[in-house]
Amino acid sequence: MNEEQKGIVECKVFIEFLEMSQMPIEPKSVQKEFPPFPDISCNLMGKGKVWFELTEACSPEFKRTVNELGNVIHKTKLSDERLNNPSIVFGGDVSDKTLRKKIAKKYPVESVELLIYTNGMTEMTDEILIKHFKPILSKGAGQFQKVWLMGEDVHQVWPSQS
Repeated sequence: MNEEQKGIVECKVFIEFLEMSQMPIEPKSVQKEFPPFPDISCNLMGKGKVWFELTEACSPEFKRTVNELGNVIHKTKLSDERLNNPSIVFGGDVSDKTLRKKIAKKYPVESVELLIYTNGMTEMTDEILIKHFKPILSKGAGQFQKVWLMGEDVHQVWPSQS
């Protein structure tokens, strides 16, 4: 996926996040940004400019297999190996590694929040993902003021709301 395609996906995901979270963002302030800046900037009513870094909680193997299956499902018969081996379909979980990588990143801005989204591409529930993230975030969230998870629902994972 090139940067333009990635930007389209990120904007769609972010708009969905705004709708689900009902975050008070100034209309028409959402902008796609490019490295070294976080992915999205917008104006939060009463707070000013806020930056969001987006990342998907999805194993690359799972996403690649879903894409491959979508391309071949009506062209050919699936192999028995793929049908009978869930690890080939699902891949290993990389969400912890992804979170650590994002926490280590530095951005040339203040007021950055992290949005981790599932986009239906993980076998783990929101609760399991949050359970995996909390021990990592207990050691700090790097430059992020807040960490969000958008799966079945939107959750503020850090700082904890409970």
